[in-house]
Amino acid sequence: VSFHPERLTLPAAEVPDTVWVFVSLYEYERPWVKVGDHATVETGSYTGDTFAGVVKEIGTQFDPATRSIRATLEVQNSDKKLMREMPVTVKIHATQGEKLVVPTDAVLDTGERQIVFVVREGGSFEPRQVHLGLRAEEFVEVLHGVSEGETIVTSSTFLIDSESRLKS
Repeated sequence: VSFHPERLTLPAAEVPDTVWVFVSLYEYERPWVKVGDHATVETGSYTGDTFAGVVKEIGTQFDPATRSIRATLEVQNSDKKLMREMPVTVKIHATQGEKLVVPTDAVLDTGERQIVFVVREGGSFEPRQVHLGLRAEEFVEVLHGVSEGETIVTSSTFLIDSESRLKS
């Protein structure tokens, strides 16, 4: 008696019109993101194509190894191009209202304090300690230390700091 195992063949699963995308939000990103925020999803497989999504849930479990929290997005997959386990890039369009922000490069972080150089009349620079809030890509929120309308140095802050230390 010989036994010939049969191969189990299942029909290909239908790709749904709506998919879930799981995103890791880093610790510093969590305050920015809210349920209901809109998102854009891209994949290297379909360059130029974007897929619209919405944040549906933000997890409550913090992962200390990755310092992140998982969020779930519901994404429209009308062209059925997004598939299970496909790597994607997600941009969440989180709005926080109007904030006073400066370029991240404008802040000199000494480790103990953060300094912004304000341009004074006559072309001199005043180092001013600032207290910072939320960060987003190339900008950081300023809670206090500078006011709207003041002119600040946005690059070469290290050189200005070095020169001011030499003079003092």
